[in-house]
Amino acid sequence: MNKPVENIIAKVLAGEANQEEIKLVENWEKENQLEFDSYKKAYSINIFESKKFSDTVFKEKTSTLVTTLSISHVNQNSIILRIAAVFIGIAIIGSLYFYSKTLNVSYINNGGELAHITLPDNSIITLTNNSTIKYNKGWFGNFNRNVELSGKAYFEITKSNTHTFVVVTSKMDVTVLGTKFAVNELSDKTQVVLTEGKVSLSGPAIKSELIITKPGSQVIVNNKVIITNNVVDQNLYTSWLNNKVHFSSCTVSQVINMLYNSYNIEVELDNPELLNKKLFGSAPSDNPELIVDALKHILNTNLVSGKPRN
Repeated sequence: MNKPVENIIAKVLAGEANQEEIKLVENWEKENQLEFDSYKKAYSINIFESKKFSDTVFKEKTSTLVTTLSISHVNQNSIILRIAAVFIGIAIIGSLYFYSKTLNVSYINNGGELAHITLPDNSIITLTNNSTIKYNKGWFGNFNRNVELSGKAYFEITKSNTHTFVVVTSKMDVTVLGTKFAVNELSDKTQVVLTEGKVSLSGPAIKSELIITKPGSQVIVNNKVIITNNVVDQNLYTSWLNNKVHFSSCTVSQVINMLYNSYNIEVELDNPELLNKKLFGSAPSDNPELIVDALKHILNTNLVSGKPRN
């Protein structure tokens, strides 16, 4: 043979030999059956199950045929390699599991002030006190644009024509492409107020996809039904971004509805005629009871109820 016999055998076993090489190996096999079986055995125990041989597969035996090849030695090495591969696999899986845990990000705002969070896609979340946002930032920063909200937040979503953004709450999902809106998850309901763009709402209470596009659109749902679907003064519902609730020519009725929708505080007046009275001014957004007290003094009337509704 002009080529080292081991290289030709390797090509035959890998199915890469031509007819002339196959014939040469067949003739050689008839006179060297034991050695041929040894090569075949060594080839068959490749731990990666690769049938692609190269000329280096038998480099350790390039000078002559190794007629003293020890099958038991090969098997022993193969077992060691297989065990090593298993442990490497376990180590990799363990590392992936550990790393996947580090990809889960949670922001819990317990500081009393508004928290501003910039997401990997440059969307911005303003999170109120006692609220939490969670998301998975993904492999190599591959953020899937899904976040979970518990509490109250305002979203300014970076526009994307290919990847929607989803805010998941306990009662509904808010899906957007690029827009601004507020989400407020209370104990018995979830409120969405749109300030810009378009959002799609879905959830157990929403029988078919609900799309809202008008600034100031408000949707409130509980676990079963849509409670409210109307248009409100968006400034009244988003001025908390400046730590204030601003009453800019709002009616008493609008403020009472805002207290119930946003804070679960129910207020009833002794004199219903006051509901259309206009209000001006502002109050701290983190103290709704102060707003109730202010209504008492401004309207000079008694309030039937001013406590959180259970």
